[in-house]
Amino acid sequence: MYVAFIDWIPELIWKGAGVTMPALITEALTTGTTLTPDTVSTYLHSTSCNSGMDRDNSCLQEIEKELSRLAQWGTMVIFDYITSNHDRASGLTETSSHVRNLQQTTDGKLWLLDNEAGFFHSYQLIHRGSTTGIRLQRAHLRHLRSTCIFQRSLVRHLMEFVRRGDPAGALLAQVRMREPLFHHMTVDSDSRRLFVKLFSHRVFDVLEWIVHCRSMNSE
Repeated sequence: MYVAFIDWIPELIWKGAGVTMPALITEALTTGTTLTPDTVSTYLHSTSCNSGMDRDNSCLQEIEKELSRLAQWGTMVIFDYITSNHDRASGLTETSSHVRNLQQTTDGKLWLLDNEAGFFHSYQLIHRGSTTGIRLQRAHLRHLRSTCIFQRSLVRHLMEFVRRGDPAGALLAQVRMREPLFHHMTVDSDSRRLFVKLFSHRVFDVLEWIVHCRSMNSE
């Protein structure tokens, strides 16, 4: 048995059901479209920015605030896609529901909780081609393709992983350096090989989508 010590987050606004999915994300999933900075700006100009009070400054602040919130959401989508987190994804299949294992602090920062439902177990579900695994894969892909708004720092780190030529090896090296008990954890050889294969594959999937997003923005 392993015991984890987790930092206490005093500013957390605890919502038992989780954080509500952003309306723009819900709309993108419902219509099969993709969010970009331009679509967010256009939407806000036609709605909340369409008031006569300090329109330029207030509108710009509103756009920046919403883009920041959506970029955090994009980070969650990428994290869950790469790790194949099936616990949070099961809540994402209902676009109007709250997202469980996701909480928020008073400053608007999102916190991803209980992330153990990923990697080895979820990779096995996908590898077996079970009904659950297929549904999980489709849910993750649908959410990844719903947005082109991501945090630059995250994209930069993913690019660095790929430049090293071995994303899975780079991650394992970080774990060995930061987790002193890692060498006590036993993982069978089949699961380890599957992790190396799928983790790298899913990182490349994400980067392909980011390249696609960039091509959309340059058109």
